[in-house]
Amino acid sequence: MIGQRIAGLRRDRNWTQLELARRTGLAASTIAAIEQDARRTKPEVDTLVSIARAFGITVDDLLADSEAEVAG
Repeated sequence: MIGQRIAGLRRDRNWTQLELARRTGLAASTIAAIEQDARRTKPEVDTLVSIARAFGITVDDLLADSEAEVAG
């Protein structure tokens, strides 16, 4: 799921949730909720754009593994 993908990318960079929040302008609680897939709805597009930019990837790249899990 998208939360696991984001958590994995964050850990690969040795960033805390607080660091990702700082880099995206999102609240740390938002990052935590997304990573835990606590929200029943998908993150908003602008949220995904902010996260992808922080990682230096495209939204397509961010969603790539998540879409494969849904299709599989």
